[in-house]
Amino acid sequence: MLLSALHVNPIILLLIVVEIAIFGHQWISYLARPHERDRLWHVILIGGLIGYNLFECLITLPDPLIPLPIIWQNVMGEGFGYIVTSYIPFYTIKMMGLSNLRFHERYGFLFIFLPALFFFFVYYPNTENLLATRRYVFILPAIYAIWALSSVLSTTIKDYRLSQDRDRFRERLLIFMAVLFWCSQPLVGAFAGAPKWVVGVFANIVFLLLNVHFMRQTVRRLKSEYHQLEQANYTLQEKVEERTRQLEKVIEQRTSTFISLIHETRTPLTLIRNYLSDYIRSHGRSNDLILVQNSVEKLIRNIQNLFDVEKLEKGITYNHNTVVSFSQFTKELLAFYCVAGNKKGLDVKSNIEDNVFIQADPISVQGIITNLIENSLKFTSDGFIDIQLTTVADKFHFTVIDTGVGIPISFQEKIFEPYYQISGLSHNQGMGLGLPITKNIVQSLMGEILFESPLCNGKGTKFTVILARYYPEEYDQISDFSPQPSFIEPSSESLTSTAMDTSKQTVLLIEDNLHMANYLFIKLSGKYNVVWAGNGQEALDKLKEIQVMPDLVLSDVMMAHMDGIRFAKIFNETPSYSHIPLLLVSAKNSSSDRIQGLKAGAVDYISKPFHSDELLFRIGAVIEKSKNLRRKIIEISLSINGNSQRRTEAFVSQDALLNKINENCRIYNLTPRETTVCQHICLGKAYKEIAEDLYISEFTVKKHAQNIFEKLSISSQTQLIQKLLS
Repeated sequence: MLLSALHVNPIILLLIVVEIAIFGHQWISYLARPHERDRLWHVILIGGLIGYNLFECLITLPDPLIPLPIIWQNVMGEGFGYIVTSYIPFYTIKMMGLSNLRFHERYGFLFIFLPALFFFFVYYPNTENLLATRRYVFILPAIYAIWALSSVLSTTIKDYRLSQDRDRFRERLLIFMAVLFWCSQPLVGAFAGAPKWVVGVFANIVFLLLNVHFMRQTVRRLKSEYHQLEQANYTLQEKVEERTRQLEKVIEQRTSTFISLIHETRTPLTLIRNYLSDYIRSHGRSNDLILVQNSVEKLIRNIQNLFDVEKLEKGITYNHNTVVSFSQFTKELLAFYCVAGNKKGLDVKSNIEDNVFIQADPISVQGIITNLIENSLKFTSDGFIDIQLTTVADKFHFTVIDTGVGIPISFQEKIFEPYYQISGLSHNQGMGLGLPITKNIVQSLMGEILFESPLCNGKGTKFTVILARYYPEEYDQISDFSPQPSFIEPSSESLTSTAMDTSKQTVLLIEDNLHMANYLFIKLSGKYNVVWAGNGQEALDKLKEIQVMPDLVLSDVMMAHMDGIRFAKIFNETPSYSHIPLLLVSAKNSSSDRIQGLKAGAVDYISKPFHSDELLFRIGAVIEKSKNLRRKIIEISLSINGNSQRRTEAFVSQDALLNKINENCRIYNLTPRETTVCQHICLGKAYKEIAEDLYISEFTVKKHAQNIFEKLSISSQTQLIQKLLS
């Protein structure tokens, strides 16, 4: 066998095995920490040393047993060391961090590699004089080595004098000595006549010591990074705790300010409630007064809920030392809720067992009953509500069952969280405090609250409160507290469309809050025909049914099923409706909210709370401007087409002509805003006037007009009118 006949030096073989182990370890470490570029340069050097030892020191070349020409065996045996040496300048500058020696880093290898390439691959194959080749190839690299080593040493000393960093100087000096020993090995081999393996051991030991130092530095760096990480973690934890304390303090201050503000509102609300009650007793009840009274009661109830949540969060509990008739409380409250349920078309059932008592705060008992029943009324539009009070041994069960929308499984874990609301289930959900307060009250009474939903066909909810029953003694005083429902939602029966009067304009009112809808319905019906819809989807359905298109649409923004923004986009993208002005009303009054509403196609955005007189004035102004716009478009179109004799007939068909304009705008892919700009241009208005009417800048109007002209391939307003009416 070929390998069995080779003469392998055991010392060099041992060095190769050690260096392979070092290479593997350093390569894995680099892969784990690729940002450590120094490790990569060292890995490349170790790989070069392994190749050098393999070809120049381990195997004795030339060897007649190897099937290669003697010349090329000598090239392999002599030339690989120069490849490693060519890498040394780059390695030295990188590892020592001498950035001002860029020339040696970039071009130093040429002074070593090019002579080796010429003498071993050109001169030696032609002369076959190995001894001369060894001596000549060494001249230029030797001269360069003296220059490079002196430059490195000089720069290292200067840097040390400036920085006085002893550790860094020691590291650089160690690297310099290793390179110096490597560069001197040709002298040992060529002029001292030492065997190759001796020269190889001489060079490798120095680099192995350098590797030990490098690994020692790595361990130190890792320990330092670990300590820094520990310190950073400790510091971060301290900062987080400090920031948490600051936030808690800020939240506590804001909460205190908020609660103080609410405290201040209780006195004026109490005065309003009492004066209103006195006025009603003296002058009788009317629909307006009932609406005001219900709104005041709702506001008082919301404030009371906020106080209840604050008390529970601070650990303040109710005073449960009063004996209360749970049966009597439930029956008295049912008298109110049966009326409310019947107005909604619900079948309110009840099965209330008599003489069921509990030892609890009367306010807390009222809270349990009203919160559960009112939730069912809010979320149930048809079917029934069943209220049951039954006893089981020493406990009693208060159960409320409904056929409402139910609670989706994905939301069931959060329904007892304060202020959490399930979007899209109801048009009037409140503040999201009822169920959290109820649960906390039940827990303070050592009871349990359970619920099931949905019950059947994805609908229905069942809440059950289980509490300890109290048996009154002879000396117990039964509470005479009279429970009151917090808020009764009005019926929507009074919101049916008004009788159509041809002498009045028509307004489509979209409002999900029945109190607000009732109020606006009454205000508008004195001057306009009014059509009411409870949400955006219902409004779109009614637009398809009504015989007369509305002159204006007044819509709330926050609604279930389809909100005002979504409705506005669909409404303005429909050619049959896009010419009808739309006003949005919302409690969301930030600049971004207003911009979003106007982008959706609204001609105006009105913030709550608003003055009714101002709202009616805006509605009247928009309707009048829209009517004038239609008249002007007809006049201009008749003037262009020369049909002055048919002017009267044209006024009768204004809607049809406007539909034609809007249809052409849609064909030309004009946006709702561009369509509105087209209508104003047809009136002959200047860009500044259009900007004022649409609440946008004059530059924006010009930009819209430019886009319109480009889409229609025209250059004037007259061409625009002709094209849209053709």
